[in-house]
Amino acid sequence: MEEIVYQGYLYLKKARYLQEGINRKSEEKQIEYFGRGNSVAALVLDTDSDEFIFVRQYRYPAKADGGNLIELVAGGIEEEDRETAIIREIEEEIGYKVVMPQLISSFYVSPGRTDEKLDVFFVEVNSTMKVSEGGGVISEGEDIEVLRIASSVVKSMLKNNELLDGKTILALQHFYLYLCQ
Repeated sequence: MEEIVYQGYLYLKKARYLQEGINRKSEEKQIEYFGRGNSVAALVLDTDSDEFIFVRQYRYPAKADGGNLIELVAGGIEEEDRETAIIREIEEEIGYKVVMPQLISSFYVSPGRTDEKLDVFFVEVNSTMKVSEGGGVISEGEDIEVLRIASSVVKSMLKNNELLDGKTILALQHFYLYLCQ
């Protein structure tokens, strides 16, 4: 049984369920969790300049570390499939028109506290694909700075723990382990 106890941009649900035991008997459990729907993100590499393109925006929950995080292009899946969602987000946030993003990974962001599942993609762009300045959708309250950082600098930032966003760290680790030749 589930019930919504708060509904806004996010929702808070309370659920009661019977958890099948792994190492003990089954038992009734109760949990509260947040949701917002599923999301997409993309690691974007400009092959003309060998620079990654990130976004920086203020994230209030990260205020203890200044709040301005360097992140992948990301956003919610609206009434569309995940590929269409990430293509839309890339154009809105950094101004590139892409066609075929490559799926890196799909995972639950924090399965003990939210039902959000994130699909992370990799995409290469070049100057012929640039269609706007990006910066987000003002009517949605987005205030996004587009950052271009040389891949050699990004690798150093990753090694020195200078990046604080989990999806960004995961995507870069995947890139350097499996895609970077």
